[in-house]
Order: sequence, then C-alpha cells, then structure tokens
Amino acid sequence: MGHSADVGYLESEYFSALCYSAMPAALVAAASAFFTGLGQSRMVMWINCVGLLANIVLDYVWIFGKFGFPEAGIAGAGYATAV
Repeated sequence: MGHSADVGYLESEYFSALCYSAMPAALVAAASAFFTGLGQSRMVMWINCVGLLANIVLDYVWIFGKFGFPEAGIAGAGYATAV
C-alpha cells in the first residue's frame, strides 16, 4: 500500500495480535446469525454492545498499560479486540 517501514511494522504487529480473534469472531458471527434467525435480534444487539464496551475498556488498559497490565501499544489494541 506504499506505507513507510515504520507504519508497516505497526500494521504487522496489530495484525499478528488480531489473528487470535479469527476463530472467536467466526463463532460469534454464527451465534449472531442463529439468534437473529430465531427472532432474538435484541439479544444479539445487547451482546454486541457489551463486547464493544469491553473492547473500549481493554483498549485503554492494554494500550497504555493501566491497572497492572503491560503497556503494549498497538499490539495491545489487537489483543483487546481479540479478547
């Protein structure tokens, strides 16, 4: 994509951390489709909202190293999303 070497390194670091979420993301997508098919889309919405809030909190904690977590920078953002 023509990014500088520094940005390419950060992209690689983020992607490597994010790869841990591949299987859980597939399972969440399958469960979401199942419950939406049953007409329980409200439950899917609430579960996604809770996941989003957890991601926001974990991003802050892991990126900046708060509350005893190690400061992981951009890799921390990937790990937070994977969790």
